[in-house]
Amino acid sequence: MHTILIEVEAGYPVKEWTPPFLLRIIKKAYAVLKRTEWGEFVKVVIEQVDRSADEQVTIRCYTVTDRVNSIVHFIRSSGTTLTGYHDEQITQVPLQDIFYVEAVDNRVFAYTREQVFELKFKLYEFEDIYRCHRFIRCSKSMVINLMQIDSVYPIFNGRFSAKMFNGEEIIISRQYVPA
Repeated sequence: MHTILIEVEAGYPVKEWTPPFLLRIIKKAYAVLKRTEWGEFVKVVIEQVDRSADEQVTIRCYTVTDRVNSIVHFIRSSGTTLTGYHDEQITQVPLQDIFYVEAVDNRVFAYTREQVFELKFKLYEFEDIYRCHRFIRCSKSMVINLMQIDSVYPIFNGRFSAKMFNGEEIIISRQYVPA
């Protein structure tokens, strides 16, 4: 059981022992808040609690801004699942485990670290429904999970390459790169 306390004060986040799923939440919170009016850095405190206590995330800030609301929405949606089909079985796939969603031959597939699931959505439907969960269009046939991106770097012709946490590299078409 873990508690994350995000304090808006000077400091440096993340301990080596932090579990990977918490690292992604912390990395997102830090990236969103570090450039706010509160200062350059956000202090992140992780407190382990025993199993009898409730897990919680506390955000301490001077004002609740759109950036703070974005973090709150991300944390609240971290338990969201969607229905995927794999080997003729119906499975609930945690949304945060999906690296990207791709349309191939009029079918839509969600890719996790270890499995591929077929979805019963059109790609544009998935994009519209899950945009608020940090999924964005990166090409005509692909929607990418922003929370699974390790790094992004420019390549030729105004495009970018996104390196995912699973090691895959995804090309972000210049048509979908924000100006």
